[in-house]
Amino acid sequence: MLIHQDHIDSTDRVIWRGGESTQLHYEILISNSEGTSTWVPRSTRTFNSGIPCDMDGVYSAMIGYYYWCQDMERDSLLDTL
Repeated sequence: MLIHQDHIDSTDRVIWRGGESTQLHYEILISNSEGTSTWVPRSTRTFNSGIPCDMDGVYSAMIGYYYWCQDMERDSLLDTL
């Protein structure tokens, strides 16, 4: 599994499970009242042209998807104000 987080204590991330998986998953960290934390899926994106042929391509797609999700989360929050 390959993970991209903006910083070490980030409460959101994009993961790629590797292998033949063609999907990137955006997840957020949710904590319950007992203090247990769980990564919860928020969005999924499929590689447009199939899995990139190198890890730079995969990681670049992960970073792009991460920031796209950040923009969508921010826009969603602004819509509620």
